Amino acid sequence: MKKSILLIGVAALAFGACNDNDKTYGLNGDEKVIDVKAISGSVQKGPFINGTSVRVSELNSDLQQTGKSFETQVSDNLGAFEFGNIGLISQYVELQANGYYYNEVTGDVSESQLTLRALTDLNSGTTPNINVLTTLERGRVEYLTSQGTAFANAKQQAQSEVLAIFNIDALVVGSSEGLSIVGNADGDAVLLAVSAILQGRQSEGALSQLIADISSDIRTDGKLDDAKLGAKLKGNAMALNADEVRGYVAERYKELGSEAAVPDFGGIVRNFVANTEFELMSNLNYPARGEFGKNILAINDTACIYGSYSMAVKVPSGTELDIKVSSSKDYAWEFELLPGVNYSTWNEADHSRHFKYSGPSTVDIHFALNKVDRGSIYDIIEKRVIKEFVNNRVKFEVFENGALTMVKEFTILQEETCTEDFTKDENYPMPPVPAE
Repeated sequence: MKKSILLIGVAALAFGACNDNDKTYGLNGDEKVIDVKAISGSVQKGPFINGTSVRVSELNSDLQQTGKSFETQVSDNLGAFEFGNIGLISQYVELQANGYYYNEVTGDVSESQLTLRALTDLNSGTTPNINVLTTLERGRVEYLTSQGTAFANAKQQAQSEVLAIFNIDALVVGSSEGLSIVGNADGDAVLLAVSAILQGRQSEGALSQLIADISSDIRTDGKLDDAKLGAKLKGNAMALNADEVRGYVAERYKELGSEAAVPDFGGIVRNFVANTEFELMSNLNYPARGEFGKNILAINDTACIYGSYSMAVKVPSGTELDIKVSSSKDYAWEFELLPGVNYSTWNEADHSRHFKYSGPSTVDIHFALNKVDRGSIYDIIEKRVIKEFVNNRVKFEVFENGALTMVKEFTILQEETCTEDFTKDENYPMPPVPAE
């Protein structure tokens, strides 16, 4: 009798140990047991800054956390991290980084933190990087594996589907975890292009929401179905200055003592803008007329007579509006300094100003396309000749919450050609040309 009780007790003890092991490690037998001592890599958007928190969590073959995780920090401003003496058993892990990063579009450190993630098989390498591609593909990989797709195949399919959103051929791109924004390979240029397009001119909070929304949208079918999200991506891409971004990244790495080979990604951005099926979308309302005349932002023509217009927009609640007006020549356009007109300083480089507002609000600015160069009107002493702005161009770029939603460009004409039935503004006459 005692022998039977002892056997039962041993069996119970063994059963209890097995349950405790499952509860602790969550392994289901499909993993390839490994003994990883160290993991190292980098976190890039632009590079994340020193002190960024990084966590590695062990996963089973169903990509469920086993309960085993370790934490470390980025050790420099290049985004480098390392885990040592961690002793993982499963080859599947999730990496997560949360911190501030160098914004490659603005050339400044971000004002708020961003979270990026990566799923990886350590049998494929123990130096995985964390970036926007690994983050975008993560949810799709989880879904595909839950439907029976092998992890390696799920990773490849998810990456291909993410890149297709940006009209990029996945055949030229290696593993997302192996890419760097300062590498020489085609895939490195792809990473920098996608990073910059996602960022655009929007805030870090808006970027975080955009990444999350895209990830959720593509999770089950691998396609970006939300036209508004696609419109944001196209608007961001249209407003990018690729050469400026490359300069910012190179300067950042140089400041940190690292000579970086920043890949030329401009062609990838241009290809996306030219070939994407996404169209710009807007939540703004442009009335046909304003207090000062026809609304120049509501005109369909690309050439208009000089004269006086309204620049009018109805801005809904929760929307940040930024209208950039630029021209091919100094003072080809003017606006009236009225109360409530929020404008930036004059940018000599592209003859531009920004007009910024927050919704809900109604914007109506007295705006003029100039015929005469105000700085070159005839002067009795210098006997200068009048110069005209005719055939010069004025460009309007409208941004909603940092994303470009409309571009209009007008060539200033002397004769009436607008289909909107414009007439010359008699209150805006040309100065007389002095007799020789």
